[in-house]
Amino acid sequence: MILTWDQSLPTPQKTTAKSRRRGTLLFIGLLTLLNAPFDWFSLGLTRALLRRGLELGGWWPYALALVDAGLAPVIIAVLAVTMVVGVQAFDGLAVHGSGKPVLPLDTLLNGIAAHPSLPEYWWLYALLLSTMIPSLVNLVIGGASLVRGLPGLPSLLLRKIPAQGNVPKFDRAWIATVLTAQVAAGAALGIAAQTFLVVVIIGYTMPWLGLGLLDMARDVAAFNLPAGGAALRGQLIASGLPLRSRPRPLAPMLRLQFGLAFVGPDRLAGFGSLFHLGVPRSPAAKA
Repeated sequence: MILTWDQSLPTPQKTTAKSRRRGTLLFIGLLTLLNAPFDWFSLGLTRALLRRGLELGGWWPYALALVDAGLAPVIIAVLAVTMVVGVQAFDGLAVHGSGKPVLPLDTLLNGIAAHPSLPEYWWLYALLLSTMIPSLVNLVIGGASLVRGLPGLPSLLLRKIPAQGNVPKFDRAWIATVLTAQVAAGAALGIAAQTFLVVVIIGYTMPWLGLGLLDMARDVAAFNLPAGGAALRGQLIASGLPLRSRPRPLAPMLRLQFGLAFVGPDRLAGFGSLFHLGVPRSPAAKA
């Protein structure tokens, strides 16, 4: 992703060191942080559905694997909208600091609409589709299990594989080939199912519902939530309403939340003794 962005810059003479630092911060810092919660949620959802499918047994693992794969495009759509808002906020701060937008969204979205297959946009596809990896693995496991369970072939393999001892040499090659082909066929079936669901949901179902991914990104970019929030804050300041410019102290907040004034050196020591923290008390408290 970083190499793609670096190669897409106009020329080394037209880019400054500050713009490169901002671009690196955007791609390595902000976009990575925005993507991480969605990857975590996707992985947790896959594990939960896989565990539930194994508990129910029967055909439930395959059905829940398809549900997991069907929810993956929805997670991708929410991630895309979140990235649009994050990039707008980052570019707004860059412009406020007497700079230029690092990743102009109008240029990016219009370029994707006109030439979606250009290599300069592959980093964005990889970033969005990375949240689909747990669902893809789930489908690959389900596809391999489904192919392994096809009737006829497992019984033939069991007859050729002895319960004790080694497999005869003249049977080893074709048995290994069949076992490998089963896993490969199951993996191909899972990848095909995931690709089919993504194309159907993102390419046909969401546009039919008026929720095309590119159209949603353009609408969110046109709404410009960060600029609207900054304008609202400016209006509040202009109206004379008091705004806190400094963070509130934690002690009153904790007293209100817990109902106990344990904030302070002595109270904190008493509270910490419950967890054997070993916080020393002051001489006045001991007296």
